[in-house]
Amino acid sequence: MIVGNGSFAPPRSRIFPQPVFSSTKTSSTPLTPRDGTREGWAANFSILLLSLKICLSKEEGAILLYSGLIFASLAAVAAALPSQLSAQFKLNELQIGLCCIPMGVGSCGAAAVMGKLVNFNYHRHARLKGIVTDSRNDTDLHGFPIEAARLQVALPVLYLNCTLLVCYGWILQKAHSLGATLTFLFFLSFSATATFSVLSTLLIDLLSDKPGAAGAANNLVRCLLGAGSAAFILPLIQRIGVGWAYTVIAGLLTILSPIVWAILIYGQQWRRASQNS
Repeated sequence: MIVGNGSFAPPRSRIFPQPVFSSTKTSSTPLTPRDGTREGWAANFSILLLSLKICLSKEEGAILLYSGLIFASLAAVAAALPSQLSAQFKLNELQIGLCCIPMGVGSCGAAAVMGKLVNFNYHRHARLKGIVTDSRNDTDLHGFPIEAARLQVALPVLYLNCTLLVCYGWILQKAHSLGATLTFLFFLSFSATATFSVLSTLLIDLLSDKPGAAGAANNLVRCLLGAGSAAFILPLIQRIGVGWAYTVIAGLLTILSPIVWAILIYGQQWRRASQNS
């Protein structure tokens, strides 16, 4: 037995290099209740109830709804992509898989770029308010326009995403160009992931004291809407064509975008009212 019952660390010769260089001490993190125990079930059930409460709240619920719609639009693109590439360009399964690379690269690029932009705007608002930000401690959001700091970055990218979605659909239907399709896949994935990540960041900002429940609520809403869009997109394409299908989705995102404007304008007021209640 190398580690016995798991109560002590293995010898250095029996573990990978990364743990050796990152830490020389065993973890002292207390064990959490196992999922199969009564305590584990109670903890999971309490997180579920709190997640449902978050979904029904005014500001957080609005964030969850629109971020879920953005995720669902990207899920609709991904779900229909194999059939469209196979039908229009006669690609095999390996080639279709390789065509998904631009989506992955776009998502990674969005995470890197938007993180810097969001942090810049956050510190800009902090300076305007005379607030000293400290990376080691959470900034007190009382009186701080966190909604503006986040959504001023997200809104331009949101409308860019809607425009790219329309262009992508009509390029698939009219242009029949694989290069153009892959290019728009990259930028579409970039803009959708960027918008979704900023909204998710704002949700965590508002619920920094309960990140687990916030993440669970986010996963619940986006997975439900994503599954619905993935099931809905192919019948829609068969009925009205790929160009009009993605135009409808982009139109829906645009029509519902006042949700984000409402969060930007009234979010701080809603937050103050919920804190006083």
